[in-house]
Amino acid sequence: KRFSGGLGVVSRMTREFLIALTLLVTVALSLMGLMLVRRFLADEVQHRHELRLANERWRLAADAAGLGLFDCDLAADSVEMDARAADLHGFGAAHLSRIGRGQLSRRIHPDDRNELERAYQHARRGGTPYAARYRVRQSDGEWRHLESIAVPRSDARQEGGFDHSK
Repeated sequence: KRFSGGLGVVSRMTREFLIALTLLVTVALSLMGLMLVRRFLADEVQHRHELRLANERWRLAADAAGLGLFDCDLAADSVEMDARAADLHGFGAAHLSRIGRGQLSRRIHPDDRNELERAYQHARRGGTPYAARYRVRQSDGEWRHLESIAVPRSDARQEGGFDHSK
């Protein structure tokens, strides 16, 4: 009887010890998890800050060089332009930033359209950069000579596209 009674006491003590140990490990792991999340969030804030600074430097350089930037979304068959690219293409700096590729193509001189489309398709199929020169009709009817340098890319947001500069 004494042995059975002692075994019951040891069993309860072991159970209480294991519960306390489980709680202690849970608290320790929770604290470690919180510390890691805090560290990852701090790193994310730092990376966003660095990205914002890099983008600002890029915009300053593009403005200083008189470059317009645009991104061609192949899946949507549209082009997103910054204000300078919209102005260079005769849309005006206040133009909406996203237009259809067809709308842009209508502004390109008819003699330049086929060559520009060939360069575009070649780069799209081969994944190689291209540079093309073409003329664009301005709102006053005059033609402006532009050069496009594009780099094909693929990302998670879309089927692929081109990063352009003018």
